[in-house]
Amino acid sequence: MCNTSFHRRFTTFATTVSAIALSVSVQTNTRAQSVAASASTVTTQDRPWTSRDNNVDERVSALLKQMTLEEKIGQLAQANATDGEITGTNDNRAERGSLSERVRRGQLGSVLNAVEPKSINALQRVAVKESRLGIPLIFGRDVIHGFRTIFPIPLGQAASWNPQLVEKAAAIAAREARSKGIHWTFAPMLDIARDPRWGRIAESFGEDPYLGSQFSRAMVRGFQGNDLSSTERIAACAKHFAGYGAGEGGRDYNSAVISPSLMRNVYLPPFHAAVQEGVASIMTAFNDVNGVPAPAIHICCRTCCETIGSFGAS
Repeated sequence: MCNTSFHRRFTTFATTVSAIALSVSVQTNTRAQSVAASASTVTTQDRPWTSRDNNVDERVSALLKQMTLEEKIGQLAQANATDGEITGTNDNRAERGSLSERVRRGQLGSVLNAVEPKSINALQRVAVKESRLGIPLIFGRDVIHGFRTIFPIPLGQAASWNPQLVEKAAAIAAREARSKGIHWTFAPMLDIARDPRWGRIAESFGEDPYLGSQFSRAMVRGFQGNDLSSTERIAACAKHFAGYGAGEGGRDYNSAVISPSLMRNVYLPPFHAAVQEGVASIMTAFNDVNGVPAPAIHICCRTCCETIGSFGAS
């Protein structure tokens, strides 16, 4: 890949991540106060992208003009949190210090599995006040079928045939997760699953693409609502794009053999529905399909572009 193409691709990815960060992370809530909000009053002149007088697209555009390639790559980097009380051990302190330093240097865009508001606010403060560009971090966690309030597994939810009820459950989970400072969940899982030997079938909506599409829409609406900056909503993630549930022998991560017509008519419709509903992110599958790693499958990449383009505008 040539340097120009490499730089363009990372610019595109960084634009998406930065847009989510600016639209999700800069808000406050009652129990997990976000320090990002203060950046707009303190550093607006030095950092025009923190001004809420401009829309998100304008702010991201201004931000990208200031970002180095290393900082754009940094927005794609994730790290697992080191939540919990500080024990005083050297290992614990070193790990925390290392994470804060990476944030300070602009080498992280998101942090996973942080659930303590104190820890979240401490890292967010470093990101907003001590990093060069002040880009807020995105905090993500698997909020699959509830956060504090636990609902039936997704397969059980699908058995209800009640998308409205599932949407309400997702909204409750979003409210509870956001109260702890979480911005992003890795759900819904939209893999069509027809082999009961596959262990992750419990996380799917089952075998039917139409039913899966209806629950796809319901969960995206429940998690995200109409405004990602709301203090009661979180960004959803449609996964695993695509064909992950068709692994041979029901073995997780195993290869899958899927014809183009089966891919379009069975495995892609739930993702199409999620994109139409405005899902904030998509996670690729971890396996290979027809001998090609899922993120590089031509039909999936082409259909994704079509979905985001023509389908998304319909």
